[in-house]
Amino acid sequence: MEPLFFTNYNNIYYYNNNSKVLVYIHPILYSIIRTKNSGNPIDIKTLAKEFPLVSIENIEYYQRKYVYMKKYIFQENEPIETEFKRYTPNDIIQNLVNSSQLVFEVTTKCNMKCAYCAYGECYDNLEYSPNNTLTFAKAKNIIDYLFNIWNSKNYVSFNKRQNIGFYGGEALLNIKLIEDIIYYVDSKAAKSNIIFKYSMTTNAILLDKYMDFLVKHDFNLLISLDGNEFNNGYRVLKNNLSSYNIVLNNINKLRKKYPEYFERNVSFNSVLHNKNSVNEIYSFFKQQFNKKPSIGELTSSEIDKSKMDKFNRMYKNMSKEINISNNEVYFENSPIIRNIFSFLYYYSGVIYKDYYFFLLKHLQKKILMQTGTCPPFTKKYIYHVMEKFFLVKKYLINMH
Repeated sequence: MEPLFFTNYNNIYYYNNNSKVLVYIHPILYSIIRTKNSGNPIDIKTLAKEFPLVSIENIEYYQRKYVYMKKYIFQENEPIETEFKRYTPNDIIQNLVNSSQLVFEVTTKCNMKCAYCAYGECYDNLEYSPNNTLTFAKAKNIIDYLFNIWNSKNYVSFNKRQNIGFYGGEALLNIKLIEDIIYYVDSKAAKSNIIFKYSMTTNAILLDKYMDFLVKHDFNLLISLDGNEFNNGYRVLKNNLSSYNIVLNNINKLRKKYPEYFERNVSFNSVLHNKNSVNEIYSFFKQQFNKKPSIGELTSSEIDKSKMDKFNRMYKNMSKEINISNNEVYFENSPIIRNIFSFLYYYSGVIYKDYYFFLLKHLQKKILMQTGTCPPFTKKYIYHVMEKFFLVKKYLINMH
């Protein structure tokens, strides 16, 4: 029996673990496969009755295609030796030293009160405190430790590019810490071969006050904004007044004063909800800034059960919205499309990040099983204001 699987849209595919072949199976071809697997001969007249709108010539074509695929494509799935990777302390150090992104949560304080905030009333956040601030002493400990291992034999890159990011809360509420970190990192970077780049996520309420500093240090800036004034209705200040005009004015001040920086370094992020749509978001940013934002859904984990009705009123499904929009430009933001790309990358056997992974793939004797998470510290690591390291969204270790 050929290893076939079916999608939610009733499409049929053949996939082989050994050859990594992924092939779409036409309904006529599937009918032929099903008939042969049941031990019956192929009958053109029977197929013609099953597919009355298809010509005899096309049915005969799929009969020939079956013969070809049976000979050259379809193979038995042979057992593959697999194992789960057991990480050692040396593996963790190796990943840590060669990871390209360190992120500091500099404060949990915020100058806004967004209705859908993951730290807001719709969510259970037992460990969250709204008034915590990271100190320079704690950040310095991490930086010193990293510079120490960056100068070790585990460091395999030359002219490594290291991104240091800042977020909150609202990161600009702790600008003094950000300044101290950057000045300290720059002083140590002069003695290393590491090129540092800085980034920040901000709501832009304080952007006019600190834009000169951000431009001076060439920050990549991700600004949160959900579209026009109505679209932005859930992003309110502490006094429940709209933040829209303040944010828009500050963005325009930055654009006017530093136009080249704005074009090169500023991007936008929007949250999809019942006060906006994919079409409205894209249209707004195209008209206002000639930019294309990233769009995300409301966080759907750790919802307070007593607030589920409120959450459901606000929530919109990204994939459904993109399908409704019927605009191919939006599809790169679709979770379904991203999942398809991930599937092809991990299971097609013909897509590689670079030559290193291409050569490594062909040298491997065993397959390392996917566990649903990245290897520790290979992508990014986030130092939380509560002195914990995050791997994406999961706590890993306490730091004392």
